[in-house]
Amino acid sequence: MKMREAVNYAVLRFAPYPETEEFANVGVIVATPGKGYFGYRMVTSEKRARRFGPELPNGLYKAARGAIEQELERI
Repeated sequence: MKMREAVNYAVLRFAPYPETEEFANVGVIVATPGKGYFGYRMVTSEKRARRFGPELPNGLYKAARGAIEQELERI
């Protein structure tokens, strides 16, 4: 008999202009409490971020991704 395992997940969104409510899904966090697993994956390319327009400062997504990854590694 296969045992089912509860999996919690959250989608990571990049929203440089919250007032427009536009965002791009750029990753996912997965946790399986019963097995003690916690992991994540994020888009490494700035391609999706660039779709918000050329006025977006260069390196903004990379800096945001770095800050998020640092916090997830801490957890």
